Amino acid sequence: MDLSQATLEQLLARGERALHAASTRTIRASFKDTQSPYWALTLDDRVLLHERMRAAETAGAVRLEWSKLGGDERPLDGVVLVSLRHLAAHLGRPTVADQVDTAERVLAPWAASELPIPTLLATWRALRTVRGMGPDAAPDFADAARLVCHLRGQPAEDRVLRQVSVELFAHSKRIEALQRHVDVLTAEDVQAPARHAEEVFARIGLRKEPQPFLVSGHGKILLPGEACRIVRPYVGVSPSAVIGYAGAPAWILTIENLTTFHVAAMALGARTDGLILYTGGMPSPAWCRAYARIRAALPPRATAYHWGDIDEGGFRIALVIQQADPATAGLHPWLMDPIACGGRRVEVSPAACAAMSRNALRLGWNAVANGIRDAGTRAGCEQESIPVRLPGLGPAG
Repeated sequence: MDLSQATLEQLLARGERALHAASTRTIRASFKDTQSPYWALTLDDRVLLHERMRAAETAGAVRLEWSKLGGDERPLDGVVLVSLRHLAAHLGRPTVADQVDTAERVLAPWAASELPIPTLLATWRALRTVRGMGPDAAPDFADAARLVCHLRGQPAEDRVLRQVSVELFAHSKRIEALQRHVDVLTAEDVQAPARHAEEVFARIGLRKEPQPFLVSGHGKILLPGEACRIVRPYVGVSPSAVIGYAGAPAWILTIENLTTFHVAAMALGARTDGLILYTGGMPSPAWCRAYARIRAALPPRATAYHWGDIDEGGFRIALVIQQADPATAGLHPWLMDPIACGGRRVEVSPAACAAMSRNALRLGWNAVANGIRDAGTRAGCEQESIPVRLPGLGPAG
């Protein structure tokens, strides 16, 4: 980018910031300093810069300040911004305000939804981006909003991601291209850290392939018109088909990862005091509904536990499970304390550590939150590295 273009771009950016701050200060680019790149230009390049600046002045965008010395070849002392809108037009681009106004019109159909559209627009008006995306990303956010609202209006059952993509957008991979946008619209905050694609899509009921509702233990899963006996080591049914449970376990344990679920199911053996459920990673709305129906059928004395990865995602999963059935006696941690769990600890960022501790407190897991703080940046732990232990055979954090 040559100096004339760079100077006008800088004036435009400074003008945008001044407009947002309601500042009335004069915005000027000065060439008086002998260290300015202006003085490193050749004579021909300087003449060309003068021509381009005169064109911007003629367009009503800037005012040129010339040196009082030098005659016809006098140098340019500075360039003063006169009109932000005229400068943007001269550069062939809209102002940020114009871009956000356009984005607001594009996103208007979803402005009254529960999605954070107003926050998104306010962030752009404040000259900030969201995950590096500005108002020019509004059409993609519109598609993401269309997807989320469409799925929220459907029955709580898991859908195959690419099938829905074809139905809504006539393109099998369109939804996958919208992962960042869906993440922003469904996160707790538009500036929240990015989540894995699987977690993002699972929360709105999308899976790459159908996921069975896996259960290990004793009793029967109630389905429409029949009761499915839970065989060893486990049984799988469609989550949308679960309407209840018949049995009297002392505890129920949800497990995030498939490998750990398999090992735990084998360890449960012939015991009849427990029920183990595989969450499939981040639980989908259909899974949460099935879980709530099983919880409602348990004896009042039954204790609910969750065991997942000790990382940001693991605690978000625990929150979703707790929120799936808020009327019950709560959800307790199982092997979720990084110091007490006995697994291989890994580094996490200070921000991740703070988020984990914050969510542990939201869950009511004060001892786990203390363990995370004590572990510091080595508070992470993958579930697969933790030796399998089941409730009823001794304490676990």
